[in-house]
Order: sequence, then C-alpha cells, then structure tokens
Amino acid sequence: MAHIRSSVITITPEAAGQWLARGGTNRRLKSHVDKIRDDILAGRWFLTGQAIILDRDGRVLDGQHRLRACVIA
Repeated sequence: MAHIRSSVITITPEAAGQWLARGGTNRRLKSHVDKIRDDILAGRWFLTGQAIILDRDGRVLDGQHRLRACVIA
C-alpha cells in the first residue's frame, strides 16, 4: 500500500510554478483558471477540503488549474 501524507501549507507562486514544471498527466488548461485568479486577487479564495495531489515524484496529479491561477495572480 502506498504511503499517503497530507499537510496544510501556503503555496507561493514560485512553489506552484516549480510543481507545474515537473509535469504530470494533466488535462488542457481551461478558462476557469481566470476565474480562480480573479478570486485570489479579490480575496475570495479560501481554504477548502480540496487538495493539491502530487505523485511520489512530485508531479501534479490534481490541482493544475488552481496552481496555474496562483502563478498568474
């Protein structure tokens, strides 16, 4: 069984960019990245139960759109 680890951290734009640069099996970016960016900039973004998921090699499995919005905000 795989070892699963979780923690709550603040993700900087630099960290988000580094994680995205590692690649992964992500879908094509969609227009809702701009909505997420707008929410971040307006202070409407808050902690939820939705995780950023990385594989054991640090590649993004889930959260690409949120990370991209963090970079461009």
